[in-house]
Amino acid sequence: NFISLGAWQHVAVVNNGSNMIFYSNGTSYTHPTASSIVTTAPNERFTIGIRLSDGLRAFDGKIDDLRFYKRALTSSEIVAMYKSGEAKINSPQNDKVTNGLVGIWSFNGPDVSGVTAFDRSGQGNNGTLSGGAATIIGKAGQALNFDGSNDYVSTSAFDLSSTQTVSLAFWAKFPNVQNGPVLYELSTNSNNVTDGLALYWVDNCATGQLELSMKGDASYN
Repeated sequence: NFISLGAWQHVAVVNNGSNMIFYSNGTSYTHPTASSIVTTAPNERFTIGIRLSDGLRAFDGKIDDLRFYKRALTSSEIVAMYKSGEAKINSPQNDKVTNGLVGIWSFNGPDVSGVTAFDRSGQGNNGTLSGGAATIIGKAGQALNFDGSNDYVSTSAFDLSSTQTVSLAFWAKFPNVQNGPVLYELSTNSNNVTDGLALYWVDNCATGQLELSMKGDASYN
């Protein structure tokens, strides 16, 4: 399966305007459907670990070195990112693949203070930890542990107006198959992402499936 349970795994999702491309530990899986453009309002909130609109779909697991790009990453960049993190366990990766970053949350010691998770992309999209999300030993330094109940991180407003391509990348440890928790959500809508994007970890007949909604859906399991 695309998702392996109980082990650190590098996951990336790219919308290049023509395809949704999912990556697992540097290996690509192309889904032949993608929105040609992602049009969102200029003041979107980006949340990690829960669907903030109703407090449902909370993520149970660990997330490390979470990155959001306002461009399509190349396959070679994602492979390099994976290999760098795989080779340097518990080593910060903030200086890797920085072009186009609009948010990077490493959750390392210098990048977390109290309930603030600092964005080191230079865009100032700092996150606020809520519900008891706690730092733990991660894959590339520290990670955040989400309890599947009410833990999440919310950031300041994003502006993705007229963005044609985006990429998401992170290290994660999935302890079990889950039914629809949100890893990422960026939307002004209450319970959907018609004008934004979301990455879900869903239960698909007892196998793990990632579903990316971005003005349309694509999934890979």
